[in-house]
Amino acid sequence: MAASSEAGGNTAVPRPEQLELSDDAAYLHYTANETIGGLAFDYTPRAVRPDGSEVPLVCDMSSSILAGPLDVSQFGIIYAGAQKNIGPAGLVVVIVREDLLDRARPDMPSLFGYKALAEAGSMVNTPATYSWYLAGLVFEWLEGGCRWTLGHGGDQRPQGRQAL
Repeated sequence: MAASSEAGGNTAVPRPEQLELSDDAAYLHYTANETIGGLAFDYTPRAVRPDGSEVPLVCDMSSSILAGPLDVSQFGIIYAGAQKNIGPAGLVVVIVREDLLDRARPDMPSLFGYKALAEAGSMVNTPATYSWYLAGLVFEWLEGGCRWTLGHGGDQRPQGRQAL
């Protein structure tokens, strides 16, 4: 565990200087906006081991995706249940950095691997079509006001929508 606020009753987000990854950390996972306790990170953590090597940053953005501009280049994996900001339950949005697509455990069925899903355009099996349809309506509605930075600056909405 890189940090904990348990000693203080889980009433605050750990500050950047409190995050300490272990020497063998494979990734850093955090929840950007934890709605039960009302806690939200006001910064994007750096996923760096003590030796200075970076590891993938993995984030649950179920409560914050589409809430504002997002530089996805800072993350290895972003995932979000659609039921909070995108559409009805039954849909999960996952954005995976390309170099992580083929890093599944060898014993994982290929159906659950990100590489197979990416190669099939997320259509390995029948998707939740109604959820996709409603999410599409939300994306169309947001298109004029949602800025997708993707680490390149400027308005990059077409690529952002394509990534989703």
